Amino acid sequence: MMAVPFLPEIPGSQIRVEIAWGADMTDYNGFSWVWADVTTDVLFDEKISVTLGRNDEASTSGPTTISLKLDNSTNAYSLGGISPNYPNVRRNVPVRVSVDLNDLNGFRVVAQGYADGFSPEWRDDVGRIPLAGLSASGLLRRLLQGSDPLRSALYRFHTVGSFTKPVEYWPLEEDKTASAGISDTGGLPALVKPGDIGGVNYGKVKWGGDTDNVATERAVQVSAGASMYCPVRTSLFPDGTQTYWAVSWIMRYTSISGAKFFLTTQGQNALTIYAIFYTDGTVEVYSSQPAGDTLQMSYTQGDFTGWDDVWHSWTLTVDQSVTNTQWNLLRDGQLVALKISAVLPRGVPSQIRFDSLPDPGNAEDPVTLGHVAFWNSPIVWNGDYAEAIVAYSGENAALRLLRLGIEQGFNVNVVGTVGVQMGPQRPVSVVDLLRECEAVDQGVLLDGLDAGLTYITRGERENAAVDLALDATELYPPFQPTDDDQRNRNRVTASVTGASSKTTFEDTDGPLGTDAIGVYDSSSEVNLFVLDDVVNYASWAVHLGTVEGYRYPTLAVNLRAAPARAFEVLQVRPSTHVSVSNVSDVIAGLPDDTVDLLVEGMEHSLSPREWIFTAKCSPAAPWTIATIADETGDTDDDLMRLQTDGARIPLPSLVGAGPGTSANNASLTPTLPAGGRAGDLILVLASIRNSGTGTPNTPTGYTLVQGPSTPANMRLFYKVHTGTESNPTVSFTGGATNATTVAQAAIFRNVGAPQLYSEQLNASAQNIAWPGVAHYDSPALVMALGWKADDWTTVDPVATEIGEPVGTAGDDAGIVWDYIVAGPGQGGSVLPAVFPVNGGAAAISRGAIVVFDAVPGTVGTTSLKVETPSGPLWTTAADDFPLYLSVGGLKVRATACSAATGTQQTFTIDALPVGKPAGTAVEVWDPPVLGL
Repeated sequence: MMAVPFLPEIPGSQIRVEIAWGADMTDYNGFSWVWADVTTDVLFDEKISVTLGRNDEASTSGPTTISLKLDNSTNAYSLGGISPNYPNVRRNVPVRVSVDLNDLNGFRVVAQGYADGFSPEWRDDVGRIPLAGLSASGLLRRLLQGSDPLRSALYRFHTVGSFTKPVEYWPLEEDKTASAGISDTGGLPALVKPGDIGGVNYGKVKWGGDTDNVATERAVQVSAGASMYCPVRTSLFPDGTQTYWAVSWIMRYTSISGAKFFLTTQGQNALTIYAIFYTDGTVEVYSSQPAGDTLQMSYTQGDFTGWDDVWHSWTLTVDQSVTNTQWNLLRDGQLVALKISAVLPRGVPSQIRFDSLPDPGNAEDPVTLGHVAFWNSPIVWNGDYAEAIVAYSGENAALRLLRLGIEQGFNVNVVGTVGVQMGPQRPVSVVDLLRECEAVDQGVLLDGLDAGLTYITRGERENAAVDLALDATELYPPFQPTDDDQRNRNRVTASVTGASSKTTFEDTDGPLGTDAIGVYDSSSEVNLFVLDDVVNYASWAVHLGTVEGYRYPTLAVNLRAAPARAFEVLQVRPSTHVSVSNVSDVIAGLPDDTVDLLVEGMEHSLSPREWIFTAKCSPAAPWTIATIADETGDTDDDLMRLQTDGARIPLPSLVGAGPGTSANNASLTPTLPAGGRAGDLILVLASIRNSGTGTPNTPTGYTLVQGPSTPANMRLFYKVHTGTESNPTVSFTGGATNATTVAQAAIFRNVGAPQLYSEQLNASAQNIAWPGVAHYDSPALVMALGWKADDWTTVDPVATEIGEPVGTAGDDAGIVWDYIVAGPGQGGSVLPAVFPVNGGAAAISRGAIVVFDAVPGTVGTTSLKVETPSGPLWTTAADDFPLYLSVGGLKVRATACSAATGTQQTFTIDALPVGKPAGTAVEVWDPPVLGL
């Protein structure tokens, strides 16, 4: 059997299916497995189907699946002795699918798993041919089959975690129905006996009475006056000697009387070693022989915290391998006392006993015990025991993954680095423990890439470089966006496993916040060591759940149509960054932009003439994490940028108004206000009193703003400021004696051409009316203009007043003008119908409405004005560019920014593909977050 030729478009390429018959499953790396090539038995017209990873960013990975059909004419894949591969046709035999692209890299694994079964089938279309349907899955399938919780951290340390194992071990994790502590090593049970003081029995036992220690499922409480006996089998020492041994246990100090530990030995120098634990934290260790008791070593803590209701582990080691016997006393894995002496008595243990010191006045006063162990060889813990007694609290998430794999007999390949610390390891299933690590680090756990599990860390997802850059025309259909609320989460409550720490984070005012789209809530639980960090998980979940834009759940590539992508596709795994350019060439109506995605899972459909790769994707944007810039020359897109406050394409604004001027039937030269600059709009409002015959003439260089009505005695003129301007002169036609002339100039910024002018002549009245306006296009500058054939005291403003000058040279007259700035979506009649005039007499008047366009960001422009009304201005440093801007949700690349003139700056941009109106928000495009 041998591999078979693969895609014709990749000359020399091959595909191969292998089975490791008789693999040693205790070799969890698979280094010793011998692979048999079964490719020529594969029915490729049925194709090989492979799935790996997860469906989306919100789910967890299921087991990898491999599905194919095999020709079973030789019974090679049949169960029982009929098969030439007997007895190895069985569940969990390793299976892998590989391809060789003839690029000098050899065969590379597409997917690897373990056989779920070889199901018999028959093919009748070409004769009754026996087949075997082979389905295989990654390691997760087998791990998920067993949901039984693991034992406690300390139990696992003693049974699978430590390099050396105790020969006598009493976990003492029985529940309240127990009557003895069962040995986990096949020894005699631990028993509790009451004490006798003056003929009165004291002390009793409460099995499972303490459940407060996260490192042990339960512990036994021994009341004052009682004793716990743990017999050591004499068969462990057939010659009555032992050069090295140790005893370890955990104890919670609750008795107000103290406690004693006794170790009875046997042999030529039989003795009792005992330790007294005083309530002030002092510990004394004695040897007791017929000649008397001798204090051998002591430890004084110096305060009460070592006793009062605190769990501690203790270990006594005895080294009799040399002339000078050495005793070591360890507390919580740390050496606290030692004794080295040639005269120390020697022996081997026969019984371990614990006493809760008798206190007849307080018979319920207990000492709590657990995990008593006897070791008959040197113990090498390297701090592991100290970590186990706190259930590995504070352990790095990656180290926990690796340790769990070693303890359970499988390999975990960690890709990337992890800095987050875990909370205590709970007695739950191994998959639950693995998922806890995944949830805390926010990475991806999966199988199918090798014999074990792979964990891809959060760091590999953050700011991931593009590993597969595709053009949309290379994709296999369908490739289409989805606009739905599947991933929306704008209010999330996060809690810490086993703790009361809980917090809720809500996005209220964002584009996908609760105020905008309603509440999309969720909850999560993370097993954290630093409890205060729980708020970061809530806010991060909201960050992931409020990403704007389309989803692209899947993309596919037909490698026959795009064979040049085959090598890159083989490198894809969950968290790979894929970019797709020129999407608008394939899908009409989408922005001409690059779509950035992270791969969450993959599918392969394979045969010698087919390779279709499908990636299940999520947006890459949320995983863009802010980075610190170098002092110079750093143009990384992920740099932290200074976000300005309310920046926008500028709306119209008044620069200023000059003083009004008037005369008796004479020309006027209104003074221009200060502050004007090139591009501003200069406006001149002028009038003459004799309505119907008198008319202001258009000043040189100006343009008349005129509606459909006949030229009138009140007129508005405009011109664009050139940068250097003189005061205009307004002359009049058809004037008469005592015909008062009045004029005033004003300058506006960010104003375009007039779009509407409407006026009316009013009969004699006190106030000045103007015609209504049904609609106008916004954003815009809207003005109300008025003239009256009489002077006044004041005119009440109807909006922001530009001026209300009057002239009394002649028969008296006045003009008035107010304005508003209508933002986007504010088109319509938004001004009252009249100017309220105070003082003077009733007279004829003329009123008008004029609307000017606001200057937009127009299609094709490479210069974009931006106004920042408050807060810091935009950076102008050359090495801060290119900088990507969001201009009303449109991604725009800016290559430079001018120094500020007042509150305005100008960006040099790539040609704007879509026009954007004045008032459009300008922000940093998809600003990077600080990360979890």
